[in-house]
Amino acid sequence: MTPENAYRDLADRVEGATGPDRGLDCAIADAVGAWPEGWVKHLPGMGAPFAYHNPNGGAEWMEAPAYTSSIDEALTLVPLRTDDGNYTWAAGDCHENEYDSWACITEPPERSADFTAHAATPALTAAALRAHAARIGRVG
Repeated sequence: MTPENAYRDLADRVEGATGPDRGLDCAIADAVGAWPEGWVKHLPGMGAPFAYHNPNGGAEWMEAPAYTSSIDEALTLVPLRTDDGNYTWAAGDCHENEYDSWACITEPPERSADFTAHAATPALTAAALRAHAARIGRVG
């Protein structure tokens, strides 16, 4: 699977999730390079997405960012700028269902592409992954 398609697949999985999903958080962390170089990740049987590093005999642990439950973590996925200018974004809750959210990320004026999502998890996560897929598709 190409990186572009991997991001799109993750966005679809985020939209299809019925709530926070730590396994999905870990898959997103893998895709965006959130784990530091040389760390071991996805330890079997741990039940939560952790990575660890063993420098000089002392273990360090790191938990995957909570992309599917935290708007703050979702914001870290939003692309910041291109040569054409800054990305803009908006997000909110749907009034019909308090558990659903929506998000839209818009590329700078030259391209004016919108990446939208509607999800039970922070929709901004899915929209950001779609924006990254489009950027990879243009560069790759």
